[in-house]
Amino acid sequence: MNVLFLGGGKRLSLAEHFQRAAALEGISLNLFRIELYEQVAIASVAKVFKGPCFDSPEFRSYLWAVVESQGIDVIVPLMDSATVVLSTMANDLSSCCHCVVSEDDLCRMMQDKQLADEWFKAHDIPVPTSD
Repeated sequence: MNVLFLGGGKRLSLAEHFQRAAALEGISLNLFRIELYEQVAIASVAKVFKGPCFDSPEFRSYLWAVVESQGIDVIVPLMDSATVVLSTMANDLSSCCHCVVSEDDLCRMMQDKQLADEWFKAHDIPVPTSD
């Protein structure tokens, strides 16, 4: 299984959890990352691709190229900006891989911390005070 993380280059422990879970299930796992910089902590367990910012016009075609060239099975965004762009591409990417992402409108709302706070409160989800 080939898993691509978008951003969050310091989340080494998450990648290690994926590796342990795959080992327990007997799954061969390859981890990949798209980051702004190649020198990130995650590079010790994942192949890192230096790519454009998630909100740049070049990112969509770059992501497609990585997905196709590496045979990516699952994409996991780890930053708000990555979640937003992936949510807009998820339907198209579904023909070749699974995107772990919510609908676009919800992702955009969660990217805006004030809107997210209002949404949580409207749905009776406890949140820390923002005062």
